[in-house]
Order: sequence, then structure tokens, then C-alpha cells
Amino acid sequence: MPLPPRSRRGGGISANSNQEGIAYDWFLKQALLSQVYDLVKETPIQYLPVMSNELNNQIFAKREEMQTGFSFCTRGAHHLLLNLTLKTRPTGIVVASAGNYGNGVGLSAKYLGIDCVNVVPENSNAVKIRNLKRNSDVIAFGSNLAKMNGYTFVSLDDPLMIAGHATIAVEILRQSKQNFDYIFVPIGTGNLARAIGTYLKRLKPMTKIIGVAMQNSDLQSVFACDHTSLLNMLDDVVYVDSTEVKNSILDYYEDTRTVLEPYGALSIAAARKWLWREQVVNSRVLLLTTGSNVDLQDASTSQLDNPGRWDEEKVDEVASGAISHGIMPSSFVRFVPKQSKSCKYGLRIVQPQIIHSTPSKFTVGLGVSQISRWDAADHFANLVYEGRS
Repeated sequence: MPLPPRSRRGGGISANSNQEGIAYDWFLKQALLSQVYDLVKETPIQYLPVMSNELNNQIFAKREEMQTGFSFCTRGAHHLLLNLTLKTRPTGIVVASAGNYGNGVGLSAKYLGIDCVNVVPENSNAVKIRNLKRNSDVIAFGSNLAKMNGYTFVSLDDPLMIAGHATIAVEILRQSKQNFDYIFVPIGTGNLARAIGTYLKRLKPMTKIIGVAMQNSDLQSVFACDHTSLLNMLDDVVYVDSTEVKNSILDYYEDTRTVLEPYGALSIAAARKWLWREQVVNSRVLLLTTGSNVDLQDASTSQLDNPGRWDEEKVDEVASGAISHGIMPSSFVRFVPKQSKSCKYGLRIVQPQIIHSTPSKFTVGLGVSQISRWDAADHFANLVYEGRS
């Protein structure tokens, strides 16, 4: 199927105007007719009796930690790569993700027989790096991508990626005999929330969708950079802290004997907080548990401490490292998050579709916390570096 119409750079699906309505129809068809199930599993919706009794509601989990690759990200990645191969088979692909997205792309690429290279920070989570290496070549940040010719860059914002994630919503409607009153969805890049919100808000408008984020995350930057009115798809947003997430990991273990990664447990922490605060009882509540790629040695420390913390010295180090190592041949390196709207992400290459062997331009963005993002923007303004040839 062809890509949907887009008036601006970046992924965008909405259902308001005429042109955007066409995009919505495309999105709906992509999700309903997706062929991902040769690799992807249909994950169960499971009743959580312990949590239900404690919260005086009927609590269910859509268990995406049971997905191939132990994360929902495999859905979008496989849907995207399947569509890439419909017309021309790419020579290879490049993805910039040290987490579950990178793992999902690698799994799909290996399954389809496509070479995959993943560019990651050198200090990435050890468990996730081991998973990545099973399915793709892993190159630490700053190494020589210059040797690659004609590889397709896989953007995590691609509408095809988001449509693949929407297969979760398709399954929710197929598996549940009764409607849910509330669905809690974690917000990282915003893609999962976009997928669930886009699909369900028109088909099940009475179901309230609650977004979840860590305190001090870069969520405000996600909203500021968003092209698809994500805020309009959410009925509320809940912020949770690291202690609440740690406790929720233990709570989920009581019900399922499964250990979630911190991001995977966000919806549980939020439901506990929000249902009590809003005095909601006797309702049907669905929690999206999104992943279990957890390093048990650091589950209680580094993965939860200071998410999105702004470190000025680190940015200087990243800037000088990128420039000196020449990530792209005859590199042009630019740090301009306001113009590129890349501020919602951690360190990553934004937007280029092809890695060329000729001089190219690309942008690196750094996710920062709500508190410090304006200071960060001011600092970035002084880091513009162009014209190295």
C-alpha cells in the first residue's frame, strides 16, 4: 500500500480534515490487514486478580511482554519492513536504537533475510545489546558508518511503524467481549499512544485513554514536537516516579510471576495512582504492559534513576565525539533541535532515509527533562557545527 499523504515531514495520522481523513482510512486498513503474524504473536489479555481486589476495579493486562522479542516494538518494526520489501528489497537497513525498537527491527530483518546494522551509544543496557547482537551488527556510536553504501535508514516515526503498533488495538477489540472503561498506555516516543489513540478513539469513543510518563521525562518535548495532536487523543496524562514503578514491578510479579522492565510497568504504576486519585471503582481497566527486556542487576537502580536528566558536559562530549569521528562520510553535524523538532528523543540520527557514500547532512537530538529543556535548547544553539568536508 502507498504511504499516506503527509503535508509535513515526520509521521502523522489524524482523523479531522479531509486529507487527514484519507490518511486515517489508510491507517485503519494497514492495521486491519497487517501480515505481521508470521513473526508476531497475538498476545493475551489477562485478568489480574490481586490488583483487581486491591483497587476495587476489574484490572486486565494486555501482555506485550510476551511478544516476540519481549516487547510490543516487534509489531511496528515487522510491519514496516514487510512493506519496505513489497516493491524493492533493500540492500540493508540501518536503525539507531539501543532498546526494544532496535531489537524489533533486528528480529524482523533477520527473519526476512535483510542485513541490519544498529547504531547505539557505547554505554547501552547490556541485556538489550546482547539481544541486538543476535539479529544485527551493532556499532557503538562514533564508529564508521561511512563504509556502508545504499542502506535504508529505518525511522522509528514512520507511519508504517505506528500502523503496525495499532495491531494491538485490533486485538483488544477482537479479544474483549465487553468494552473497557479506561486504557493506560505508556508514552515514550509517543508512537504507541498514537497508534492506540488513532485506532480506538473513533471506534470506541467512550473508552478513556490515559497516557503515562515518568516524572522528569522529556514528555513535554514529545508534545511540543508532535505532528499528530497526541494530546487530543489522550483523556489524561499521569506522571509516575521511580519508586512507584519499582513497586508496580513487584505488584505485577505477584499476579503473573513475570518481571517487567521499568517502561513496561508504567501503566501499572499510573493506574494505581490515577484510579485512587479519581476515586474510580467498579470499572473495567486495561493496562498495556509493554516489555520485559530487563537487566535484573540494574532493575532497581540505573534504569530508573534520573530519566532524561540534562547533563551539559555530556552534550559537549557527544558533540565533539560526533564531529571528530565523522559518523557520516565528509560529515555535516548539526545540533538544532528547535528547527528539526528532534527534541523528543535521546541521541539519534533523525530523518535521513538513505546512508550515502557522498557528503550528507543529518541531525542529532538529545532528549531532556521538562525542567531543563529550555536551558538545553539555549545550550544547543551554541553547538551548531557545519561545513566539514
